[in-house]
Amino acid sequence: RAVQRLERTLNAKERDIQGLHKDVRKFKSTVSELKSEQKMKIESIQSEMADIEHRCILTEDLNLGLCEEKAALESQIAKSKADLETIRVNLDKADMTIEEY
Repeated sequence: RAVQRLERTLNAKERDIQGLHKDVRKFKSTVSELKSEQKMKIESIQSEMADIEHRCILTEDLNLGLCEEKAALESQIAKSKADLETIRVNLDKADMTIEEY
């Protein structure tokens, strides 16, 4: 009887061990799937970061171009104001000359 009980206990322990091996295989499979998903997420995030960096560079280039264009327009406005003032002075001189005659 004692031997039969030991055999039953041994068989139960072997089933437990087989069950544990099965659980370990499932766990490894799950971990592998999660690692794969995380790698894909990492690649996606890296791609998104590269895209954002590229857009930042384009935005900086555009901003620089707009700043240069603004500076050129401001310079043109200043020259136009100076030209306008010169024309006003010349008109005033012409008016004074006309009044003298």
